[in-house]
Amino acid sequence: MVAGTVDIVDPKFDNYFSIEYTLSILIGMDSFFYFIEDSESNALALKQIRYAFPSPTPTQQEKELELQRILMTEKLLQLPYAQVYICYSSTNFTLVPDELFYKHEIDTYLRQVTRVDDTQTVGSFQINKLNLNLVYSVDKVVQDVVKSYFPGSKHLHIVAPLVMQSYQQCQSRVGEVVCLHIGNGIMGAVLLDGADLKLVNTYPYQTEMDFMYHTLMIYEQFGLNPKEVPVLISGRTSKKTSIYDQLSKYINKLEIIKPPSYYQYSSVFENVDFHFYQDLLSMKLCV
Repeated sequence: MVAGTVDIVDPKFDNYFSIEYTLSILIGMDSFFYFIEDSESNALALKQIRYAFPSPTPTQQEKELELQRILMTEKLLQLPYAQVYICYSSTNFTLVPDELFYKHEIDTYLRQVTRVDDTQTVGSFQINKLNLNLVYSVDKVVQDVVKSYFPGSKHLHIVAPLVMQSYQQCQSRVGEVVCLHIGNGIMGAVLLDGADLKLVNTYPYQTEMDFMYHTLMIYEQFGLNPKEVPVLISGRTSKKTSIYDQLSKYINKLEIIKPPSYYQYSSVFENVDFHFYQDLLSMKLCV
């Protein structure tokens, strides 16, 4: 798996003008990511910070302390911003159409499809362009820490940018397209037929065999032809990885998603593999 780390601040970044900038934060499974843009969509900063948990299964207190450490030591996060968007990464979510959605019922919607324990809180986010509401759970301690640092920030779930990036990529295409976002130990899958959303799901995986199983099951479940239906790939992978190599043995049409065209990048970003951070950079499509 490609590690994919980045720590870039454009020389044009001016602390004095941060009040005019937008800060986007993605609280991932294994890392904390953030991106800063100015009012004209110029990319100014992109950073990934790996969590330093003492064990692979951190306690609630350890999650809280690590998040506090990052927020207190990152100087750019101490500045005031015009807008702050927070995106949570978790596997607990469901989608509810606008016509069936009632805000006071969000706990019920989620508990019908997954377990929600006492350490979690349930939130929702409206995906306006698709007339859908994303209902999700997040660790209470994580959300409480973030809200204390960024009062007035807007919160969403990682499925929203993954769906919207897929929707944007597939609008001009004819027929089904499978969009895969690859994380460390988790993959996101979106199946679109033009503007018709047919599948959204996340799958944990430990081996390449697990990954291929979930991918090929999508093709089998929906009767797709792997020689004809393409896969668009984003996330922590590249053409040099074994996962890409395995996919190419079964799927004839593979594409790495191109960098978002709605940002302007200076030369300091020229060596960045933007598809690694497509989830973070696609938050702009949701707000």
